[in-house]
Amino acid sequence: MRRKKTAPKKNEQKDGLQKKDLATIGIALLIVVLLLFFLNYKTPSASASAQEEQKIRECEENKTRSCYVNDCTGQQKCVDGRWGICELNIICIPGSIEPCVIDSCIKSYKICNKCGSGYSDCLPRDKLPLANKELPP
Repeated sequence: MRRKKTAPKKNEQKDGLQKKDLATIGIALLIVVLLLFFLNYKTPSASASAQEEQKIRECEENKTRSCYVNDCTGQQKCVDGRWGICELNIICIPGSIEPCVIDSCIKSYKICNKCGSGYSDCLPRDKLPLANKELPP
């Protein structure tokens, strides 16, 4: 008896692989290659990280420098390689008037500067730039 030859079905190839299977194998190979790349990727060493951090640093730890806020002089301190906020040394209220006591008597007055960082020289009452301010006793 003779066997009839049958033609392959439309969705089969002669070698038994479908185009869909080839695409799946291609994607799987791509995924494997990417995984191997990322698994072999080396992170920078600790010394390289330290060198990069050193480049980013603005200043040396605990150093200070002068700074300005609204024309007032202050100081900044280096903390963690970065300059901190500008701190003003405020000792009085700007514009306040205080008596200058000499030999237990009030002979003149001093005025706190606009930054609050110090007082003027002692001035007699008639030399004070008063704008309706009362003098302290």
